Amino acid sequence: MDTKLLYSIAFVFSIIVGAFYYYSGQSEKLVLPNNQDLTSTAEHIQITQTDEDGQLYAKTNIEHMTQWMTNERVELKIIQGNLYDNGQIHAAFNANTATSDNGYQTVQLSGDIVLSKLNPQQQPIITFHTDQLQGDTKTHQIQTDRLVLVTNPQAQFTSQGLNANLSTGQYEFFNIRGKYDPITQ
Repeated sequence: MDTKLLYSIAFVFSIIVGAFYYYSGQSEKLVLPNNQDLTSTAEHIQITQTDEDGQLYAKTNIEHMTQWMTNERVELKIIQGNLYDNGQIHAAFNANTATSDNGYQTVQLSGDIVLSKLNPQQQPIITFHTDQLQGDTKTHQIQTDRLVLVTNPQAQFTSQGLNANLSTGQYEFFNIRGKYDPITQ
């Protein structure tokens, strides 16, 4: 399996966490009387990131964001993103919802989570699909106990869960089942 796909997942987490920090700042927790709350919302958020040479690296669109400032919780709805290499899209990402709690340390993606690595013709080379994924921004770990489906043009496998340490590059899949259909020439 191409581990660049899972590194792309790590990058998407970084974009989401970056969006949380960008829109929330690093100020102290807001103190309000018990019966009050301060909530911010934003619609149609677009995030663009370049690499160190100024070349386009990533674009992410977020349909809706709600931030509850008193308890440091953020929720994003309908997240779609693309990763670029030499000006061409080489990976695409989407998720229905992302939430962050615990001072932006934990991030949970849910809904239809799909990450595809694309060839130059924009066709998927490999696709990662699940419906729930949790990440910890301090330990750089992602995990799910849900079904994970990984496909490419020749093979497909499912795993009942995933643990990944993005710092070390170690990935653990559980109860793997797969099919392989070699391309005949």
